[in-house]
Amino acid sequence: MDEVVRQMLESQHGLHLIRRIGRGGFAEVWEARSAEDVPCAVKVSLDTLDGQNPAIQKELENLRLLKNLVGHPHVVTLMDVWQIAGYLVTRWEFSSEGSLEKRLQEYQAQGLPGIPVNQLLRYIYDAAQGIDFLNNRGIVHRDIKPQNLLLFFNRVKVADLGLAKFVGASTASHTGAGTWGYLPPEAYRGELSATVDLYSLAATYINLRTGREPFGLDPPEIFRHQEMGQPILDNLSQAEAQVILHALAPRKEDRPQHGAQVWVRSLYKALQPSTPLKTPRRENQERKSSEVLVSEASQPIPASPSVEEPIKVVSMPARPMPMELVPAEPISEPGSPPAPVIYLAEVIESDIPGSPPIPLPPPPSPWMGPPQTPPLWKSVQTSVKNGNPILVGGIIGAGIGFLLGLCGGPLLGIFVAVFTAALGACIGLLIQDVLQRPNESKKPENISRC
Repeated sequence: MDEVVRQMLESQHGLHLIRRIGRGGFAEVWEARSAEDVPCAVKVSLDTLDGQNPAIQKELENLRLLKNLVGHPHVVTLMDVWQIAGYLVTRWEFSSEGSLEKRLQEYQAQGLPGIPVNQLLRYIYDAAQGIDFLNNRGIVHRDIKPQNLLLFFNRVKVADLGLAKFVGASTASHTGAGTWGYLPPEAYRGELSATVDLYSLAATYINLRTGREPFGLDPPEIFRHQEMGQPILDNLSQAEAQVILHALAPRKEDRPQHGAQVWVRSLYKALQPSTPLKTPRRENQERKSSEVLVSEASQPIPASPSVEEPIKVVSMPARPMPMELVPAEPISEPGSPPAPVIYLAEVIESDIPGSPPIPLPPPPSPWMGPPQTPPLWKSVQTSVKNGNPILVGGIIGAGIGFLLGLCGGPLLGIFVAVFTAALGACIGLLIQDVLQRPNESKKPENISRC
């Protein structure tokens, strides 16, 4: 970085440059922090720009318009655009997780050829959303590749916008824009189309899926394979390869014309198995259905009417899972156990439309004070009214015994009263048992006893 640029960034813009994290063919990238200690990425062009060139002025205007496109979840935010001592300086969001190129290297260190397909589809679909957002606003990225797809909380954002547009318009000479093997053939000739970024996204998918460059390493070999539409598709299924070949067609008219998201959905559909997986329950149901069909076939066929209607066979196509529901494989650091995938679904019955409301408990009765204990004579009166034989027998026996015992003195009267009370209670118990037997005989026999 030019020393004048460094001093201006630190003194006038309050940025603290920490370290250089990358260098490409057009700019170098530095990790920095603002005066408020907010992390950011500062990109400085390697060459000075001709400010009098109308193309440069147009591109600077486009970058300022790009600065207003903030808030999209899959496009890195451009914070500031400056021209310092003739150099183009831009400040962007900073990704501490790195790019998809770094994530690919982490999986290869674990012995895998590339990023697992379930996780890769989520990454590619994130990038497709960012690409369609830019293309629908007339912005062509022209340099989609693994290094320019950054991770933020394990989701992808399209980064490095605008720098490639300055190639050929600076005071120094450059060989061309973009990256060999990721740009379509017409882009090398300066032609732009709506499928340029889609072509680059398909090439990026090959690299992240297989760990190999999509068209080889040697530039003449790369260009020859691109002109013939022959990417390296080793270890890919036939259906998957057909979808990729469609996006990497040499002629722009032969590529998909409905955007990157639609293409990724078709790629996801091609990766699904042709026949559904059979569970033991499903196999059992199919076996029973086949037995029913065989038994029905053995029955005599009834006479058909004179006019036979053709049998209509209706097949319901399987609905593909939306891309938002593709189960994402959690990423773990190398050497750490993989994190489990958790699916959580809780349903409250009262929240289901059409379900009956849950009955509320009755309101509490007003406070009437503490419960009052009835006097003893009230309890005796209630028991007598209810016809309790034990209590009635005990009272009658106690009264008779007390009257008989008075002839021999008070102590003998009490003793005889207790004895006769117990005897009367026993007689009352026998009477109660005799009275309850007819009621028990009338109970239904099918009642189980606990």
